[in-house]
Amino acid sequence: VGSAIQSGGGNRRMKKVDDCLLLTFYEAVHLNRNFISALTHTATNTWTTKGSSLSNNDALPPSLPAFSSASMLVAQDQTDFSNIDDFLASNNLLSVFLEYCSIIQQFSKNEDMCNTTKLCYLILLCITEDEFANATMHDENVTFSVYLHKAPMRHRKRGNEKNLPSRPLAVALLDLMMEFIWSHMMRNFPFDLYTKCIGIIQRILSFQKRTRTRLSYSWRPLWNALISLLKFLQNCESQLTKHRDLFQLASKIINIFNLFITFGDTFLRTPEAYDEVFYETVRCYHVFDNLYAFACRYANNENEFKESALKLMVNLTNIKLITHHFNTKIEAISTSQNNPLTENQVLDIIRNNYDTLALKLHDDLDQYDNYSEKTSEASFFANITRNTIGHYRRQYTLDTNSSVQLSNILLNEVPTIS
Repeated sequence: VGSAIQSGGGNRRMKKVDDCLLLTFYEAVHLNRNFISALTHTATNTWTTKGSSLSNNDALPPSLPAFSSASMLVAQDQTDFSNIDDFLASNNLLSVFLEYCSIIQQFSKNEDMCNTTKLCYLILLCITEDEFANATMHDENVTFSVYLHKAPMRHRKRGNEKNLPSRPLAVALLDLMMEFIWSHMMRNFPFDLYTKCIGIIQRILSFQKRTRTRLSYSWRPLWNALISLLKFLQNCESQLTKHRDLFQLASKIINIFNLFITFGDTFLRTPEAYDEVFYETVRCYHVFDNLYAFACRYANNENEFKESALKLMVNLTNIKLITHHFNTKIEAISTSQNNPLTENQVLDIIRNNYDTLALKLHDDLDQYDNYSEKTSEASFFANITRNTIGHYRRQYTLDTNSSVQLSNILLNEVPTIS
């Protein structure tokens, strides 16, 4: 799982090896929940991130390419790893896998890499549905320094990652999902990956709400990423609605905000963090107003998205109440002072007017449909298994007739997967 793509002619071959490992890893996580203890077991790192490879490379069969660690991916023109210093640290399989995901998801514009990213996210869905894994990821006594590779972007400076903080794995996972949100708002919108990304975030928050776990995390960047995603969906409405139900994805995002608004006081670290949820909601009220108007247009006409548009309007009820309630107070005070209000002044208004705010209670905000391979992803796994077996059949010369027969049997069995 910690292996990565090599540059040059070996790219495709290395990628297919990764798919085999990921399929095995997926089966272990999905079918054997006892494997979670191995997944979260802490071990001493035996590799360095620069200038060396895994210590057991020489033991690999000569027919297979040597694996390098996840940190040693050579990205020719997309990612700069020059700031990574050699380090030795404690780690576990999950921390290495999160780093691996941060590399793979950068290349998801490619169809093959998109499938690999999807497989990684399915693994993360299974992990975040497991109670023991969630407890371990949120344990502040079990921390790791996880390096998340980020694509270069004009709107942000390259970070200095020489001294990575040691944090619970849930923090690294949330940062990984936030990085995906920021870096994949593009014309060829990966709707399926975004749905799984939001599902992973929802599962983490559901665990926190259910167990009243107060994770030490800066939530504002995540809220801003989600709001920016909602804005992107509206701006690209004409193109994206031709292929997918955007209202369904928007409803999932809005329900994350509803979870913070309704139950945030039970799992947010400080009262100030709870105030900031309302502040960000009020600050970006125009995004939510436009989203409501967007849903109204489809809900008031006969079309294939009418039902999901109506559901989105219902989910936006509390946010509409919040923005109207607090904006009325803010505008009145701002007008009387003849000056725009500062952030602290707005926060004071929010704190002083909770008592007069009446919200509706949404049911089952922390509930989700458990992942089921057979009902949703059977065709995906049939295709990825068929492609992987076919690749090995073409690339490697099998020495015995029995091996050829075994390959033929496996290829014939793939269509029966359900």
